[in-house]
Amino acid sequence: MEITSDTRTINGYSEVAGIKIQYSASVKTDERIDRITGSFIKDGVRVGSLAYERNGQFFMSVDKPGVITSKEDAVAIATQFFNDTYGMLNSQAVE
Repeated sequence: MEITSDTRTINGYSEVAGIKIQYSASVKTDERIDRITGSFIKDGVRVGSLAYERNGQFFMSVDKPGVITSKEDAVAIATQFFNDTYGMLNSQAVE
């Protein structure tokens, strides 16, 4: 058998300020991650989405009102998002 494509999916999550941040990336095993997508989850319900690109573009959206109620929580969630995605993009070993 000849293998024409070998792709892996990387999933992970963090929790901060009552929000679960779920991440997912699909990549060929011999390539680096270029895009991470995911969701913000609160009490088991998806309340927002995220995307981060290797070129520096990013998107974060909280779609439901009242989910983030303080500046401190907003900063903690954004900081966790950037730390996690930066780590995923830059610590991956290319095989």
